[in-house]
Amino acid sequence: MTASLQLAGSWCRAVIAGKPSGIASFRLSLAMFPNELSSGSLSASLSGSAGSTASSKFEKDRVMKRLVQSLLQRIFGFERYLFLFAWFKTKTLRWDPNERDVLQLISRMSEQSTVLDIGANIGIMTVLIAKRVRYGHVHAFEPIPENFRALTRLVSHFKLENVTLHHMALGESSGQLEMVMPEQQHVRMQGLSHVVQPGQEVVGHRYTVPQERLDDLGELQGVQIDGIKIDVEGFEQFVFAGGLELLRSCQPLVYAELVEPENRRFSCELFESLGYTVSVAQQDQIVPLDPSRHRSHNLFMIPPPT
Repeated sequence: MTASLQLAGSWCRAVIAGKPSGIASFRLSLAMFPNELSSGSLSASLSGSAGSTASSKFEKDRVMKRLVQSLLQRIFGFERYLFLFAWFKTKTLRWDPNERDVLQLISRMSEQSTVLDIGANIGIMTVLIAKRVRYGHVHAFEPIPENFRALTRLVSHFKLENVTLHHMALGESSGQLEMVMPEQQHVRMQGLSHVVQPGQEVVGHRYTVPQERLDDLGELQGVQIDGIKIDVEGFEQFVFAGGLELLRSCQPLVYAELVEPENRRFSCELFESLGYTVSVAQQDQIVPLDPSRHRSHNLFMIPPPT
C-alpha cells in the first residue's frame, strides 16, 4: 500500500504541476487503464517478485492495477478521477499500440467530416475525432450520467465547438434501458458499462436511461454522416437495426468493436446485405476480413464504392 500511495502521490503532484509525464505518469497509466494489459514492469517494480510464474505475474499486475485504481478513485473522487483519466489518455493515446485500429478510422476522416461517436464514454475518442474534423462535426452519444458529465467537462476543457452531446442510449426502439456500471474489487469500471440482459446478475451501479432510434433523431435528418465509431459492449446490433435508413442513405465508414459472437454475426451480415465489406486493420492498411487468419474484434465496415 505504501508503494501505491507513493506512486499515486507522484502522479498527483505531476498533475498539479501541469506536467503529468515521465516515469511515474507512465507507470501509473498502466495501472489506470482497465481494458489494457500492463507490461509487467509495474508489479515487478512494486512487489519485487523475481522468479514468479507468468500467470502469477499477470495476476499480481491485475491486482495492483485494481488497487491503484481504487486508491485514485478514493483520492480524487470518482468524477474527478474520470476527468483526469480522460485528459491523460487524450494526451497519450497516439502512442498506445492497443488503439491503433481506431486511429485508422480517425485518420480516414477529412477536416469537413461529420462523425458519430456512439458509446462516447468519457470523451477520449470524441476529443480526438473533433480535433481531426475541425471544420466538420461530432455527435457523441453517452447514456451513463457520470460518464456523460466527464465527457461534457472534457469537451469544455478543450473548448471544442464542433461537438454536440447526446445524453441517451441508442437502440432499435424508443423507450428506456436498464444499464449497469460494473464494480470489481471496489473499482467502478466505467469503460465496461453495458445494457443489463434478462436474468443477468452484475455487481455495480444500475441506471435507467432513455433510448432512441438513430433514424428518429431530428438533428441528423438530412445530414451526411461520414464515419461512425461505436463501442457499446455487445449492444451494437440493436443500434444498427435502429439506424438502417441512415446507413443506407449515408453509407458511412464504420468502426465497431464486436466481441460477442451473435452480435458480431448479426452485425456483419447486416452490413454485407447493404453492400459493405467487413474488414480489419493490418499494419497501416485496412483489408477484407479473412476469418481463417484474422482474430481481431475491431472491425471496419467499408461502404460500397459509389
